[in-house]
Amino acid sequence: MNKNSTNYFTDTFLAEDKSVISDPCKIVEHFNDFFVNIGDKLANCIPEPVTNFKTFMKGSYKDSFAMHFTNSNEVKEVVNGFSNKRSYGADSIPVSIMKECIDPIAEVLSRIINSSFSSGCFPNELKIAKVCPVFKSGSKDSFSNYRPISVLPSFSKFFEKIAYKRLEAYIKRNNILEKNQFGFRCMHSTYMAILDMYDKISESIDRHEVSIGVFIDLSKAFDTINHKILIDKLEHYGIRGLPLQWFKDYLCNRKQYVYYNNAASSLRTITCGVPQGSILGPLLFVLYVNDVMNCSKLLHFILFADDTNLFYCSKNYEDLMRNVNAELSKLSDWFRANRLSLNISKTNYILFGNRRKCLADTKFKICIDGNTVERVTFTKFLGVYIDEDLNWKYHTAQISKKIAKSLGILNRVKYILPRKILVTLYLTMIHPYLIYCNIIWGGASLLALNRLMCLQKRALRLITCSYFRAPSNPIFGKLGILKLQDIHKYEILMFVYKFKNNLLPVCCMHLLQLRSSNVHYHLRKEPDFVMNTFRTLSRKRSVTIAGPELWNALPDLIQYAATVTIYKSRLLDFLKSSYCNEKVLHLTWKTLVAWRLGELLM
Repeated sequence: MNKNSTNYFTDTFLAEDKSVISDPCKIVEHFNDFFVNIGDKLANCIPEPVTNFKTFMKGSYKDSFAMHFTNSNEVKEVVNGFSNKRSYGADSIPVSIMKECIDPIAEVLSRIINSSFSSGCFPNELKIAKVCPVFKSGSKDSFSNYRPISVLPSFSKFFEKIAYKRLEAYIKRNNILEKNQFGFRCMHSTYMAILDMYDKISESIDRHEVSIGVFIDLSKAFDTINHKILIDKLEHYGIRGLPLQWFKDYLCNRKQYVYYNNAASSLRTITCGVPQGSILGPLLFVLYVNDVMNCSKLLHFILFADDTNLFYCSKNYEDLMRNVNAELSKLSDWFRANRLSLNISKTNYILFGNRRKCLADTKFKICIDGNTVERVTFTKFLGVYIDEDLNWKYHTAQISKKIAKSLGILNRVKYILPRKILVTLYLTMIHPYLIYCNIIWGGASLLALNRLMCLQKRALRLITCSYFRAPSNPIFGKLGILKLQDIHKYEILMFVYKFKNNLLPVCCMHLLQLRSSNVHYHLRKEPDFVMNTFRTLSRKRSVTIAGPELWNALPDLIQYAATVTIYKSRLLDFLKSSYCNEKVLHLTWKTLVAWRLGELLM
């Protein structure tokens, strides 16, 4: 059984005084006490701020947010948009049941939601969270080694989703969120955040500069959000009057209980943090941290929810160290003012560039509040391992280890399951590792990618029960699966098409540059994009350089596709066309033996 399953229970726990607890009723009470107080304890350990959080708030928002009423049609649309989950909260009603009986109650539910909006009150019964502890790692008898998974009542999600749609539209209409915030936003993704990071670093290296990436870690950021500060920030962004009262009531008087090993604890009140497992919680969090960029004019911020990462480049290391330390002091003031706890033990930095010019290790130090930040050669950022040389060797090595485990499963079932199921297993267990953020690391050297390419070919040979040295091109063509390097081309070319047709968010619009021309008639076709020059290999692999080069090699029929769907289909056919040029026989073990025997007898 999976150790992270909620059904994986242990019978005894150790309390803070090292006493053994075996009674399930006492265990759930200790769990609830630990989860409820963790945010308060961290907040109480934060030093008193030297500046008020309002000093970092910029801009003026004259428009006011309005909570427009809903109707039965919107309620039905919202409810039917949820996944058919069978988990349930304190109301014991799963979403799957609600979806089946929403038609007769949609009108009544819309009236209740409208009454909530008009009165500025959120029902207290919908504020009760059912918390299920899930084991993470370490000792199973320690409460701190469990992650709280919160399940809210199904009706609460419907209230929140309708409010979320209105708040998101208001935020987008008024351009409230900073463009460098990539988390919990429509059309934004993790790969865009890493693309922005890679572009900044590779560009500085190409200019003979040195750069630093500081990867900030916050302790339980979602659990330590101060409600009063959050409400003040909402008011600053134009959420006033009755809607602001609704959000106040939504946050206050929230309660939770812990359910573990068929035992339930008593209710405890939550005094800080955004509701875990909620729909509005992530959006409220990004609004809370939205002004962090105002604390520094030098650092380049890349935010993904609670992941705060900053970059700075300079001509020399002395200037780099001096400026970064000064700006980190300002960042620390922002954290204190907003009651967020910095985890210095998990905060680290990487130096990129010509390390031969680096100061001695004893001289170069990055500090926050007098604490030295650890320098590392690689770190994990949004699921991708970034190294100081930008060669992606460590990332590809980690992916190779995970894929190798899945190959063992394919090998054991290749003669048992039909090919269609084997392909599904490949797409489930192996393909996600190959495509995740491939647009960034997929352009690495053949030396770094060789292991992954071999594993991908081996997986397809297992699916088709082919000889282990059988040519791979026909297998890729027969199964309709892209090679690793063609996945990289596909991801880049999809990005370029979306850029050309304005289908990307503002945060990506600086990565490419369309060619502008006042001439209406040309004797020959000119490239659509400006071809930038580059000096280093790391810059050549960036989307800014590789994108236009790959795009110019595409036939016009693909470039001028009317829709994304048509473009995607034509692009896939174009990339796969090279696989079927060679007519090579798929050799199984039996055919190979027969072939070799015939060769020996000749």
